[in-house]
Amino acid sequence: MKTVLRRILSEWARLDVPPDMLADDADLYAAGLSAIGTVQLMLSIEDEFDVEIPNRMLRRDVFSSIDSLAAAVTELQGARTGSGINASLIQAAASAGAYSPDTL
Repeated sequence: MKTVLRRILSEWARLDVPPDMLADDADLYAAGLSAIGTVQLMLSIEDEFDVEIPNRMLRRDVFSSIDSLAAAVTELQGARTGSGINASLIQAAASAGAYSPDTL
């Protein structure tokens, strides 16, 4: 996954440093990641990993390093497959009108 993230960074983020030269925990903003680069990065990650980054994850710390990006993608992929929660129960509750974000 981190190899794919590095490829995406090299294609879209326009960093001052080649992504392959950065440590996994290196600050991407210190390496030149801009606001526009962050948006391009987000869209590319969504396309590449078939996930949707929710509003709650649209924070600087999520996009600050390769490690934090990998953790976010892993979390989103787990949520998509229902890992850690019973997704079918939540979907059934939502269909019945018994679910709202305030109930979690």
